[in-house]
Order: sequence, then C-alpha cells, then structure tokens
Amino acid sequence: MKTAQLVNKPRNMGFKKQQRGFSLIELGLALAVIALIAGGVAKGRELFKSAKVQNLASQLQNMETAISAFESRFGALPGDLSTAVANLGASNGDGNGKISTAAEAVGAFQQLSLANLLNGNYNGATYTSGICPTATCPSNPMGGRLEFLTSGSALGGNSFNALLSTGGQLSAKQLAEIDRKIDDGSAGTGRFQALSSIDDACLNGTQWNEVGTSSACVGVLLIN
Repeated sequence: MKTAQLVNKPRNMGFKKQQRGFSLIELGLALAVIALIAGGVAKGRELFKSAKVQNLASQLQNMETAISAFESRFGALPGDLSTAVANLGASNGDGNGKISTAAEAVGAFQQLSLANLLNGNYNGATYTSGICPTATCPSNPMGGRLEFLTSGSALGGNSFNALLSTGGQLSAKQLAEIDRKIDDGSAGTGRFQALSSIDDACLNGTQWNEVGTSSACVGVLLIN
C-alpha cells in the first residue's frame, strides 16, 4: 500500500499577490522633480533668448562704431561715398550726406566690409521685395536682417542721416532691453527708437509695450 505523500503548498496559494502603489509622499517627490526639470528648461530658454538680445545690442553698437570709423576715414557715410569706385571698388553713392537710396542702403554694408570695418562679405545687390538676402545684409541673432531704411521714420520724429533697422522677429520686451542697454529705454526718444510704422501692439504711447505678445516689433538706430 502506497504511502500518501503530503505536498506543501505555498502559503499564499489561493490569494492574489498584493501590489504596492506609490505613497503620497513618493508621488509628491516625483511631481516636485518634474516641476524642477520643467522650470530649469524654461529658465534655460529664457537665458538663451536674453543672450541673443544682448548679442543684438552689441551688434548695433559695433555697427555704430564701424560707421563712425568709416566717416572718419573717408569723410562720408558708407553707401553714400561718392568716390567708392576709386577707394573701395564699389558703386558710388550720390554724396548728399545721407543713406537715402536703395543702392546706398545695400552698398553701405558692402563698403563697410571692403573697408575691413564689418565682418563678412556683402555683394551690394539691391532686392525688390521681402527680407534682405544674407548675401546683402548682416543677419541679426534673432533670425532677421539689419537693414538701412530709405523710407519711414523714428517714433520721436528726430532728424537723422541714416536709419538702421534691427529687422523683424522681435518683441517689444526684447527691444526695450536693447534700448536700456544702448540708450535711454524709451521707444520715442534718444538714438534708438521704435519704427513709427510698427504694430500698435508693440507700443504703449511712447514706451515699449513689454507685456505685448507681438513678435513683429522693429527698432531703429538713428545715425547722424
């Protein structure tokens, strides 16, 4: 007669295995970590944008210095130089003391470059519409182009011999930051102002509308 063998069954047989969930403390810690990471990413983006704005402010100041050096050497504004063929191998301007024609506006960057006062090579070619090509005008750090304007005016209506535009793709807050760095911080006074024809959302009277959401704001540097 066979002896019956006893089989030891697992003690938890017949019972569902208990699943341990996250405690409220663990969930809180996880959410805090996620919030810190998200905040760090947002802060990093803000710092990156701020660095671009600072670079544009420096670019404008360097351009102003280059123009002044050009005037000291040749006795004329770049682009307007009436002896540019002889001195630089570029097209002559009309010598009226202003950057006032489309040819002079694009020729200014070419002449500055040929005089070794501006990094890069620019062809001085006129264009009929749209954003100035990179072969003709310097890029700004925000993806736009610096351009000498031959029409339009500064918000404050001041007189000038040349009007250098920051190009588009800027907010009023960014332009206000530039203005405070290189001028008086006001959109309607000083040598750095708002272009008078920009979107109304960019302005609060004669001040930059820093809470506005428009990214089509334009600043201009007045050259005398």
